[in-house]
Amino acid sequence: MKKNRWKAMAALAAAAVLALSACGNSGEDGSTQAAASADAGDAAAAAPTGTGEGSGEVGKSDIVIAGKSDIKTLDPMGTNDTTSSIAHRHIYSRLIEIDENSEIVGDLAESWEQVSDTEWKFKIHEGVKFHDGTDCTASDVKFSLERAKEMPRVKQYVEQIDSITVEDDHNLTLHLAEPYAPLLAALSHTGTSIVPEAAVTAQGDAFWENPIGTGPMQFVEWVPNDHYSLKRFDDYFKGPGKTTSLTLRIMPEGGARTIALETGEIDMSISVDATDVQNVKANKELMALEKTSVSVEYLAMNCEKEPFNDPKVRQAINYALNQQEIIDVVLEGRGQVANSVMNVNIPGYSEEITGYSQDLEKAKALMAEAGYPDGFKTTLFASGDVRNREAQIIQAQLLEIGIEVDIQLYEWGAFLDAINKGEHDMFISSWSNATMDPDASIFPLFHTKNFGATGNRAFYSNPEVDTLIEQAQKESDNAKRMELYKEIQQKINDDAPWACLFYGTTCTGIRADLKGFVLHPSSANHYENLYYEK
Repeated sequence: MKKNRWKAMAALAAAAVLALSACGNSGEDGSTQAAASADAGDAAAAAPTGTGEGSGEVGKSDIVIAGKSDIKTLDPMGTNDTTSSIAHRHIYSRLIEIDENSEIVGDLAESWEQVSDTEWKFKIHEGVKFHDGTDCTASDVKFSLERAKEMPRVKQYVEQIDSITVEDDHNLTLHLAEPYAPLLAALSHTGTSIVPEAAVTAQGDAFWENPIGTGPMQFVEWVPNDHYSLKRFDDYFKGPGKTTSLTLRIMPEGGARTIALETGEIDMSISVDATDVQNVKANKELMALEKTSVSVEYLAMNCEKEPFNDPKVRQAINYALNQQEIIDVVLEGRGQVANSVMNVNIPGYSEEITGYSQDLEKAKALMAEAGYPDGFKTTLFASGDVRNREAQIIQAQLLEIGIEVDIQLYEWGAFLDAINKGEHDMFISSWSNATMDPDASIFPLFHTKNFGATGNRAFYSNPEVDTLIEQAQKESDNAKRMELYKEIQQKINDDAPWACLFYGTTCTGIRADLKGFVLHPSSANHYENLYYEK
């Protein structure tokens, strides 16, 4: 039986793992992957750390944290955004989990075995209960994965599963249509969360108004655009957590989150804006936990719309942009210019990928060749204060080559709906690789079959790239697989459906005496063990 580890892939991920630091009141800069990056860190970076476990008795354990935006749905298969995944990660369990050391370990799966290139056997833990007290069985796993295959936003993680055989309540076999190297990593994604077949079937859409899973926290309520609340599940199969209740407040304005953290109104700000990091570091009652991310910030162009259907226009936009200016102004220098559609901390990334640097003369020449010597008017969709500031810099830079940009701001959910439907000319967003496998940075975003909500919101299509992506998914030799991703990245960069902007640094602000928090390399943080000592 195979070890419950990534093997060669885990070694690569560990080599890319970030340097993390708990920057307290010293004010010193900490080097810090997983969702937005800067200081890429070196190959010998330390393992993720945080406040860790306290040594005393549990005192206050009703925890309030704050985030920038609201969840889109409580259905883990109904969306693929990072914000919603926080709730999903705590309400539901999955077969597989990627731990804080970037290793693949079991979640519901007690063990697994690869029988052949296209056959995987899983044994799930016995005695696992859903929040309503009913048993979780292999049939629920089969139902959930088959449901995920039908859901456009997450199907890419499980579509290679051809059929599922349930042997008994705790054993099942996944039969793949063809070899699929990223399978274990894909099964850690929140879109593969396990839900109760009987309840979902009986209740239909009503189930998602009061959902149940097998995760460490139970759903209590959701007040859209204000907060959602969870409570501890005492019968959690891994043992109850230390957090009695968890409330996540929606606070879009970064300054307001920082003030609430300073006053003790909240215990944690999931995301501290770059402009507030020094204030958090200077406060003796707070800690700023930083790390380089596993995400890529990007400007996407709709390749199905004129003039963006012309690669020369897309290349011209890339040459017109000065990414370092965006980093300096918006992130106060806390970022790294992105040379690729893949983050530096993901296995398969290569620093040899040829990116773009600002060259206005070259940009103007390409615009003229494309038939737009005087430029054109277009729109740019964005969501949130930080991305509005990014958009304004991009607006000014593109005006240098005659492109007049109208910035259109949306609430997060409306933004996702608009870009999923392809209503945009251009938009700013980021992609965070939750599985730490290179396929998750490429396949959802650039394969032709994934247009729209699945991830390819640039509506980019290149048959040669499609073929290479499919080859990489089947390749069992890890070294050959990484070479394929290098070739894929370069071809996508040359086609320029995106202007890659930066890899950022994420900062989480917490009260200095809060215990039990550990930063996760992909920002898939867990909050069920947060507490204060008596």
